[in-house]
Amino acid sequence: MIGVPFLGSPILAAMGDKARHAKLRSQREPPRYFAGRARELGALNGRLDDLCETGDPTGGMALVVGVPGVGKTQLVRTDGFGNGCATRDRTGRGPSGRAGGDVSMFNYETACVTDIGGREEQQDRAAVFAARDARLLVVADGVGGHTGGELASQTVIEVANEAFVDFERDEPPARLLERIAFGAHERINILGGTRGLNAHTTCVLLYVDAHAAAWAHVGDSRLYRFEGGGFVERTLDHSIVELMHLQGRITEEEMKTHPDKNRLYEALGGGQRPQVEAGGKQSGAGDGFLLLSDGVWENVANADLEAVFQADDLIAALARLIQQAKAQGGPGCDNMAAAVARATIPSTSA
Repeated sequence: MIGVPFLGSPILAAMGDKARHAKLRSQREPPRYFAGRARELGALNGRLDDLCETGDPTGGMALVVGVPGVGKTQLVRTDGFGNGCATRDRTGRGPSGRAGGDVSMFNYETACVTDIGGREEQQDRAAVFAARDARLLVVADGVGGHTGGELASQTVIEVANEAFVDFERDEPPARLLERIAFGAHERINILGGTRGLNAHTTCVLLYVDAHAAAWAHVGDSRLYRFEGGGFVERTLDHSIVELMHLQGRITEEEMKTHPDKNRLYEALGGGQRPQVEAGGKQSGAGDGFLLLSDGVWENVANADLEAVFQADDLIAALARLIQQAKAQGGPGCDNMAAAVARATIPSTSA
């Protein structure tokens, strides 16, 4: 999202309880700022071959990041254990180290991607962080011109890195996501202020482990939730066109091409503390999640998203989704970022 309008104060039209109930409901908690210690897991920019950190630099954690592409898709898969395939829970325990019970039978296969689209610069970021059976997925879409938008979205990735390393596993996952959102907001303001930049970004976050899934978002980067390969629900955008949609003034499809589609009333960065929408559920077999920047979701249908989870090869399916979005978006299509998580039950065969 490059050089689009950002509305610095909330514009909260009367959406009505019924309309909100049909989507993911907000579960806000009092905001807390993240002030963790910085740790590096590896370069966040570089060649695709440099992206997979399969060692153990921070006590069982691995990192996969979708970095800016130069005329091509950057796509990687993570397992966090050095096998270069799907994610595996080999401990049989939850993120706090406690016995996982029956729900510890779930694995999470994950992947992430960025694509520069038809633009000259890349402001979208995607990342997957892994530790034992826990995964943190991040997508951010920078707003505010080339330098400011890139700074803002990259800051989200860096703060997520630090927060995940410092996360106390006995805490609710919602606290982790909250720290990332507000910590990134604070740091974007500091860095942007010192450099004289107008820096903002959207973000969507997902934490999954053998027990639970928790998500949060700001702006119009979306989380889509699936069960058994079928679409269930998505997050609500913090945008003018989403409010118009909830009021019944435009359809879901019309949101994608409306002239005000890029007008946001919430983002990270800026004078006002953002409102972070959050949700969650207990982990279950057949769960699937897609995190998408607007460059992707504006150019695909729900059937295209469901096809990702119906495929055997998750990473190939995500690559096809991005190519479909690029074809639909045309030569001047927006930057794209996506991350995916799919719960599976490991085979019991020898």
